[in-house]
Amino acid sequence: MLCASCAGDDRHPQWYLNLMAAGQARVRVGDVEQEVEVERVSEAERARLWPRLVANWPSYEMYQRRTMRELPVVALTPHR
Repeated sequence: MLCASCAGDDRHPQWYLNLMAAGQARVRVGDVEQEVEVERVSEAERARLWPRLVANWPSYEMYQRRTMRELPVVALTPHR
């Protein structure tokens, strides 16, 4: 999962816009590279995931307070 915070800027980061337009991507985690589907999570799913994101990166909470936009959370699902 990714958060398009852009450090609380009022605009979405360009990487997020590009990723959403493409709908898929190739990612690498360590030595593993794979194709993934890209989808912005629903509001309910974002509410469920938000505490985990903030626990891993507390600055997200500050970034969210800096802006009126809701910071998007993006799910990356591996192709099968």
